[in-house]
Amino acid sequence: VEPPSYLPGKLKGRFISKAEAKLFGVIGTTVEAGWSTCSVAFTKVAEALNDVLDKAVDKIKELIAKALEPLGNIVKEKFAKLQEAITISNDDLQGKDFDFISRFTPLNKALDDIKNKNGKFADILINLLESIDDMNKCHKYVGYIQYNLGDPDGLIQYIPFLNDLANNHYRLTIAMTDCAYIISRATVRAFIPIVKYLDEACTKFDEKTHKQKLKEACREAGRKLAIDYFSLPSTLRRTTWYCGSYTEKLILSLARETINGIANLIAKFAMQWTPADASSAHNTFVDSLRGPLNEFLNDRVAKWLQCVRRCMQDMISNKFFETIGSVVEDLCNKLDDLCSNLPPPLCDYLKPGSLIKYLFNKLCMNAIVFGVKKLAQPTEKILYCTDEDGGIPKEMDE
Repeated sequence: VEPPSYLPGKLKGRFISKAEAKLFGVIGTTVEAGWSTCSVAFTKVAEALNDVLDKAVDKIKELIAKALEPLGNIVKEKFAKLQEAITISNDDLQGKDFDFISRFTPLNKALDDIKNKNGKFADILINLLESIDDMNKCHKYVGYIQYNLGDPDGLIQYIPFLNDLANNHYRLTIAMTDCAYIISRATVRAFIPIVKYLDEACTKFDEKTHKQKLKEACREAGRKLAIDYFSLPSTLRRTTWYCGSYTEKLILSLARETINGIANLIAKFAMQWTPADASSAHNTFVDSLRGPLNEFLNDRVAKWLQCVRRCMQDMISNKFFETIGSVVEDLCNKLDDLCSNLPPPLCDYLKPGSLIKYLFNKLCMNAIVFGVKKLAQPTEKILYCTDEDGGIPKEMDE
């Protein structure tokens, strides 16, 4: 600080020393007092800033939620469409209207014999039962649902579980053929009381007692089905015990569902069969049965083939994910762990590992389902072939 120019020299020197002392004293006092005041002020400012930042983060989170929620819905919608587009299902087996009564020659012959009165109706069904008995030789018929799992390229030396897959598939198809045999016998046995009543109705028909007698015959059919239904775990056990618990449950569920379907078939037939006299009782019997029976057969054949496909798909996927699934799981989990260390709200919303894992699993399952469908086509075609195809499996027709 320069002193005023008008002061004499000595005064000027003294002024400087006093001015300096005063000035620095004031500054020192001010700084000391000021810092204590500033400390409180800064603390208040810091707290205010902290609140502002907290509120800002909440707003940012809210903004992200508002932005992400509609975006998430769009992504879900797009994913649903994508999933629908790329999801490969086994539904192609449904909705067929194939004449399986004609396809299964012994069954078609039995219905023709009833329609043409070629012997006692109960005897006709007993003959049908005997033709079904030959199905207990599962090895003769297993080829109609079994896939060709040959290995001409020698891949088994590089992929050891292929041998396990082939063995498990052969066991599965033997069990499925045995299940078809058991259910076929149960179906024919259930219809024996009904055709016995038909024998009676064709000779002495009474319109007043018809419904009651038909009910009694259907109840007896239901009783026989109930016995077969509750015996399924033990009767199927002979061929399902080495298929694994999951496959065993799937086959048992299919068999139970089929016996329920037979009961519904009988009920549907009974509602449609409304004869007025002995002549119409015989003439309308086969016609009332043919439609529901063929619908039932179409549904069951599709379910049988679908069950074989599903089991094969599960076997392959289990082996596949056992082999490489854990590696993908570890990588995706580590990626999610890395993202979890990001500051919020990114750590709350960013889960790339889960998305990658989902897409990987989805694409792999689609590839497996598609592959099994292609593998199944040559075999499944056999069941749906006609005279024009020139490829009727003789063992089945005999």
